[in-house]
Amino acid sequence: MGIRHKGLSSNKSTLDASSFDNSAPTQSRFTALAYRIAGSSTWIDLGLTCPVVSRPAGSDIEFRVSYLATAAHLRSFVLSGGGCGGGTPVLSSAPSTAAHWHTDALDNTVANQAIFSLPASAPQGAYSFHLVVHSRAFNPDDANGFATDWNYDPIYIWHNTTLPVAVVNT
Repeated sequence: MGIRHKGLSSNKSTLDASSFDNSAPTQSRFTALAYRIAGSSTWIDLGLTCPVVSRPAGSDIEFRVSYLATAAHLRSFVLSGGGCGGGTPVLSSAPSTAAHWHTDALDNTVANQAIFSLPASAPQGAYSFHLVVHSRAFNPDDANGFATDWNYDPIYIWHNTTLPVAVVNT
């Protein structure tokens, strides 16, 4: 004998309208990289495979980093620059070009570019750009339960992409 609840028998199947997405934002990527001498209007495309910048000694340079941040349920992303200890490319375009938090359920893709500056005083060497994209997915089995505190927002699924670039003085 089946269990009855609200007129339904446990022997009968019902359709569950729930949909679960646990996918990582792995389609997120860098799409182009270019540089120029600061103040110049001409960008020099570098490509994405082992890019090398020939920087005239004593010159400030700028990088134009193009990217795609996408997920089935995008939560946020951050684009940043890194260095090997002697300096770091610094964002010089608007903050919104290098970070985003979703605004509604359909806000799942951002294709944009950001400008980073590297001063002449930064040594030649290895630099990098990092794109970290977060999904809105959460773990319902987390010991902390579902977060209602606005200041507590754990990340369970993300994708991290790094684009290394060498800067050589000429």
